[in-house]
Amino acid sequence: MSIATGVAFEVSHLFLDMAPYLVLGMFMAGLLHVTINKNFIAGHIGPYSLWSVIKSSLFGIPLPLCSCGVVPTSVYLKDSGASRPAVISFLISTPQTGVDSVIAAYGLLGPAMAIIRPIAALFTGVLGGTASLLLQPKEDSTISEEDTDCRQDENSHSCECSSETCTSVQSKADTKEHENWMEKLKSKTAALFSYGFIEFTDDIVIPFIVGLLIAGILSYSIPDDFFAGSIAGSGIVGMLIMIAIGIPFYICSTSSIPIAVALILKGISPGAAFVFLMVGPATNIATLGILKKQFGLFTAMIYLGSISGGALVFGFLIDFLTNYTGINFFNPAVISNPAAISEMGVGVGIEITGILQIIISSGFLLLLLYSLVKKLRNVKKIAIKNSV
Repeated sequence: MSIATGVAFEVSHLFLDMAPYLVLGMFMAGLLHVTINKNFIAGHIGPYSLWSVIKSSLFGIPLPLCSCGVVPTSVYLKDSGASRPAVISFLISTPQTGVDSVIAAYGLLGPAMAIIRPIAALFTGVLGGTASLLLQPKEDSTISEEDTDCRQDENSHSCECSSETCTSVQSKADTKEHENWMEKLKSKTAALFSYGFIEFTDDIVIPFIVGLLIAGILSYSIPDDFFAGSIAGSGIVGMLIMIAIGIPFYICSTSSIPIAVALILKGISPGAAFVFLMVGPATNIATLGILKKQFGLFTAMIYLGSISGGALVFGFLIDFLTNYTGINFFNPAVISNPAAISEMGVGVGIEITGILQIIISSGFLLLLLYSLVKKLRNVKKIAIKNSV
């Protein structure tokens, strides 16, 4: 197999894995766009406060979104008036775990790991949000006080503020009173797909493609048995290697669990395996490119630093508890029966596979191509305009 063929295979494999979850995130972003008032978001996680950071992290922990799917939702929260520290907290906590992965962790790794995973997600989310709160300058609110006072409630007639925005909202509310429910449903559906699938795809198409190519090259270059190497057995060296490998690759929180068990079976300490459990689902190069574009380089550095630092803290904590207290951060039944790993495989929990995965991925590919063609046309128009 040539290098080009190998990289293309890895890219296609990564794309098939990532696309369904990214589409899920885009749908959720569109759903939030048409169902949740921006004032509600700004009121709960808009203020620059520690409490907003904590609420944002707690809100994200149970959601079944990976590092790809969480980005569209985070962009929507940011555009809706959520403070940057709260958005960073949500970005860090959400992909590390979810209801499905907690259940899977309990089955494969035991109750101790199932408990500590969401705790670690909360810790790192609050850590990242607090770092942004302390280190980054406060942004101007995206929603004015006038607009905050004027609730954008379609059924309300009490809006008395004098801003043009408020007048426009009231006018729309009066008009919509005469529409039937079917027309409203069509309007909401069109807005959902326009925001979630068209506008967001336009924003991510270039960094996503570049990041995907880099991830494919790395996936092809690093051997499959690298995780099982003795150099990654335990301690700071092993944990740093897990961070270096986990950051660029895409894997969802549920699919990472059987890999972590396999690492433990190969002699890697539970702490080092847990570092991979945290870093792998929380980051990948494609989403880091989008994150940098949407939130800036310093925010991306806080994001990576919080996840990596938190992973090291919990990795050492787990190894300490394992060695000195006897707490088992793995399921003894699975450890004594390695065949259980192959039987359960990476399909533990909720996975999108088979023909449905291909259909969703094909649709997402068409969206990317459509957005890319639009950008190329715009570049061509600009070039022609400049040459005249």
